[in-house]
Amino acid sequence: MVAEVSGCVHKHKLGDLSEEEAWTLFEKIAFEYKEHESLNLVEIGKEIVRKCGGVPLAIRSVGCLLRLKRTEDEWMYFKNQDLSSITRGGNDVMVILRLSCNYLPRYLKICFAYCSLFPKDFEIQRFDLVDMWIAQGFIKPISSNRDNLEDVANSYFVDLLRRSFFQEHDAFMQFYKMHDLIHDLVKEVADGEFFSIIKAEDTKTVPDQTLHASCLFEIDGSSAFPNSFYRNI
Repeated sequence: MVAEVSGCVHKHKLGDLSEEEAWTLFEKIAFEYKEHESLNLVEIGKEIVRKCGGVPLAIRSVGCLLRLKRTEDEWMYFKNQDLSSITRGGNDVMVILRLSCNYLPRYLKICFAYCSLFPKDFEIQRFDLVDMWIAQGFIKPISSNRDNLEDVANSYFVDLLRRSFFQEHDAFMQFYKMHDLIHDLVKEVADGEFFSIIKAEDTKTVPDQTLHASCLFEIDGSSAFPNSFYRNI
């Protein structure tokens, strides 16, 4: 499983890519499972890549999504329908990332949303995260044994990693991070069901729909956890 995770991380330079570099990155990801590149898929792919504006994160996200789509009709639908609202501008990357997230199956989306409980730039230990998903009951078991649950949870993690929702930070220790834009996206996906309490005042604004909360501020010995928080959970 570790080899599979390591193999799906594509390195690239920071900053916007040239048209040629953008296509090379997209081609490496989107055509990974296709033995022969259809000329029509190549042409459709190049039009899609232009919409990404040379931004590596957007290119990787779209490439990971289209890698799972096999036919020209699926690629054309993505280009003509899903990307039709995109015009070149400051929010194009977030639009593309939202599209990628919309295609997540529900069981992956809730595991992704759970990651909104971590602060930006947090180093996520893969095995700890997998255990948290299992403890929360997010994993659909194939059988009743614990090993099976861990295998399924690990496959969920690999799937999210392959879709570029995580970035490898320390391969040896299995630490991962989320790009800042991905972290912004996961906050949208969480939609209040998962809520991060960054400072004491936030306990007064916990949404009614919150089911999971993380406390990201330190409470010293002279202060009690605000009573207002307990009224909201």
